[in-house]
Amino acid sequence: MAHPPKHTAPLGYWLTLLTVFTALALAAIPSPLYDVWRAEMRFSIGMQSVIFGVYAITLIPALLVGSRLSAAGAHAEWYLLVSGLTACVLASTVFMWASTPGLLVAGRGLQGVAVGLVNAAATNAALRLEPRRDSRRASVATAVSVAAGLAAGALGSGVLAEFTARPTRLAFMVHIGVTVVVLVLLLIFRSTVTRPAHAQLAGHTAPLAFQWSAPLFTMCCVSVMAAWALGATFLAVGPSYAGELLTTSSFLVTGGTVAVLFAFACAAEVGAFYLDDRRNLTAGLGSLALGATATSLSFFVQHPVVLGIGAIFSGAGLGLVFVSTLAIVNGTAPQHQRRRYTAIFLCLLFLANSLPVMALGRVADVIGLPAAIAWFAGAIVLCAVTLLALFRRPTLRALPQAARSRG
Repeated sequence: MAHPPKHTAPLGYWLTLLTVFTALALAAIPSPLYDVWRAEMRFSIGMQSVIFGVYAITLIPALLVGSRLSAAGAHAEWYLLVSGLTACVLASTVFMWASTPGLLVAGRGLQGVAVGLVNAAATNAALRLEPRRDSRRASVATAVSVAAGLAAGALGSGVLAEFTARPTRLAFMVHIGVTVVVLVLLLIFRSTVTRPAHAQLAGHTAPLAFQWSAPLFTMCCVSVMAAWALGATFLAVGPSYAGELLTTSSFLVTGGTVAVLFAFACAAEVGAFYLDDRRNLTAGLGSLALGATATSLSFFVQHPVVLGIGAIFSGAGLGLVFVSTLAIVNGTAPQHQRRRYTAIFLCLLFLANSLPVMALGRVADVIGLPAAIAWFAGAIVLCAVTLLALFRRPTLRALPQAARSRG
């Protein structure tokens, strides 16, 4: 007698998510340390934003090439995960011994390669290995891994830097050790990552809040770009901004500012699973607007509580927008084009991690960091409010199940 398949997540599913967590933790480790490097190497906020932004210049080609290679199947995805973690080790090594801004650029570039390769494989691997082949569950799990990794990287870096004589080295040494452990697990349990998806499982079990269209995809991309532009600003200059506001050089405080944002992003993504994507997206855009407003006001009212409120609302908004737009793209895109649209979506997301921050850094060199952040926050608020109005259009709503069936 045939038994129905068990909906238990395979080990490979958790290893894939752990790989995402590990790669994204590395992306956040430098955030609390930029002020140390800036003092030692004597570069400006503008140069700091360039170092941060070069990440996307290497990440996007790695993501595009990786997405094409991952189409070859599960074994190709496994090779990409291993290659991404290997690039993580190389990046951490360069950062550990960096003595010039050029080496920081090189390390940040290697970080981009690592995250690009991992994301190229992980998004589709998580969907393939998710026990129910539920694109929404897989999207939530991937988004949580990203936010949790960024929060852990920023907080861990701040904590380790606070209690060591070499603040720019210890966190990278620890990350190398963790990465090697994850690499060994991938090598030992390769078959669990490369297992095929169960043919009898459906592709999407949750009801859709939207129907697929080019305008919907465009709006999802713009939304996630706005969210990650704000998140990247916290990663790139948030610790410097917090240190200037609070007149402190404590790594716990500066790294904790970034960690609070991504911790609340992680919590919001977990809670998002219990609401539909339309409500999550609406709440996320509203929260982004509030977070950006509070962040810009914090320096003018000179109160750390206002900055904390800004970080909380910005993080919750980022988490809700990221998880809902990723779920919408994964759940509504035509199945034979899902990999292509996901790659475009992620490329634009990571582009938003770079160009706005680089522009912000250049403006900050001219008018000062608080004023630059105020102008940037105003742009985010305008974008969020406009998108809120556009997403309420009835033409974007999902059709009845029978009408949208793809057979």
